Amino acid sequence: MSTVARRCSHQFGLVYLVSVDALALLNALANETRFTIIRMLHERDLCVCEFAEATGLAQSKLSYHLAVLRDAGLVTSHEDGRWNVYHLERRPLMRLGGLVQEALAEPYDLSGVANCRANAEANGACAPAARPMSGAAR
Repeated sequence: MSTVARRCSHQFGLVYLVSVDALALLNALANETRFTIIRMLHERDLCVCEFAEATGLAQSKLSYHLAVLRDAGLVTSHEDGRWNVYHLERRPLMRLGGLVQEALAEPYDLSGVANCRANAEANGACAPAARPMSGAAR
């Protein structure tokens, strides 16, 4: 698997690299409803009406969350008569730890960030002087 990296801007203009694969998986899992769906699919394959019965959520809301999980590669579906049955793809979950480790292996450039302890000792204050924001957000 090739890890795709993208540049993200930090509020102070610092740039860092993150693994898009890890972010997609973490984003998909960071929602309580989606995490519940993953836990349910860990037990067995289910259709939307079974999710609705178990959670009390509307099928439209569940379909949205299932689409997010599908886009992240965590869920697949297949037709079984009139129903779309959802299946948990376990491989991305098993790889997640490695993806996070890989994203963390890239050092975060803190060279432009003042050392808070050193500032406090030198200036009597922790926070550095405010930096002007770059770009259109001024």
